[in-house]
Amino acid sequence: MNGSHDLRQKGRMVMALAVAVGLLLMANAGSITAAPGVNAACYPTQPALVTVQASPHGVAVNSTAKRVYVVNHDSDTLTVINSQTYAVVKTVAGGDGPNGVAYNPTNNLIYIAARNTNKVRVMRASDYTLVKTIPVGSQPNGIAVNPTTNRIYVANYGSGTVSVISGATNTVIKTVAVGSEPAMIVVNPTTNKAYVSLHGAGRIAVISSTYAVTPVDIYSAGPYGIALDRVRNLVYVATIDTFRIAVVNGATNTFLGWAEIRRLDTGVGVPLRMITVDGVIGSSGHVFVTTAAIDGGQNKVLAMSKGWPEYFARAYALDLKGPREGIAFEPSTKRVFVTSRATGKLAVYQDGEPFCPGNFGLTGYKITVCVANPDGTCREIVTH
Repeated sequence: MNGSHDLRQKGRMVMALAVAVGLLLMANAGSITAAPGVNAACYPTQPALVTVQASPHGVAVNSTAKRVYVVNHDSDTLTVINSQTYAVVKTVAGGDGPNGVAYNPTNNLIYIAARNTNKVRVMRASDYTLVKTIPVGSQPNGIAVNPTTNRIYVANYGSGTVSVISGATNTVIKTVAVGSEPAMIVVNPTTNKAYVSLHGAGRIAVISSTYAVTPVDIYSAGPYGIALDRVRNLVYVATIDTFRIAVVNGATNTFLGWAEIRRLDTGVGVPLRMITVDGVIGSSGHVFVTTAAIDGGQNKVLAMSKGWPEYFARAYALDLKGPREGIAFEPSTKRVFVTSRATGKLAVYQDGEPFCPGNFGLTGYKITVCVANPDGTCREIVTH
């Protein structure tokens, strides 16, 4: 993962140390699988594949405590991982059918969306004990925290609402109607806006700091995963049915365009599910998006070395079975965390530059980008 050194002796010492540490971690933790061989002088690389429990879904990062939280949907548990050693620290009860998880640095609490019981489970990050369970809407799915306002936002897939929880009292202070099948949600703590993907409506809903709702058409069916590039104030939306990444201007709530991904060999569209953006790197960030077999995809993590406004770049892929519900990015370390429902593991990808396509197994994807007019029509088409 580090750059190559000029002195051969120093290089051999670094390699020996890396191997020794890797062997030690595997021997002691018992939960780490060695990453495939890649060029460690460039990125992305995969430093770890951590075994958790059955059907991991949501993932969240606590950078201060150096912890990663994974909720395991079919095991009804929360797995806590040391983000430095990748060892499992603790596994505790996580509610019935936990789907989303978020960490609130303002009150040092963990919030878990328990989909099967229509509740949010609140746990202390200090000792992982239960603080409270909070009734919300039907089928809570995605969950996000605004540390600026100490508010927690819960997307209730079955009731078409977003529950807003006060982190001070851990009670629901507002229920906001947003539209059909709210799936995932992200919050900008600078503008205090929340963005929720409406899987059943083909658009997103923008919730202001006063809880006013603005619908934004993204001209793409089946939106699911949603991410925020805080550096450029851009919202990225992954769509299952139309194989697209849609982009919205977070300042003006206007649709900017989309990137459609298809296989080069067959022309078949690639359904996209979860997405995150490394906005702190390069001139337009790096984009990571998953495609899962359950949607007709190929069980891959796709990475692109450019985002908006450079109109993306060719997508390269790494194998990962069942990347359905969980993805998170840690800006301070440039790491991407992706849960693998099919294998019960958490994959860790180290982002950085230079970006090396050779670190990926497949290159057979074509991207068509629509630079949109205000009415959703394309004023320019770009292909990669």
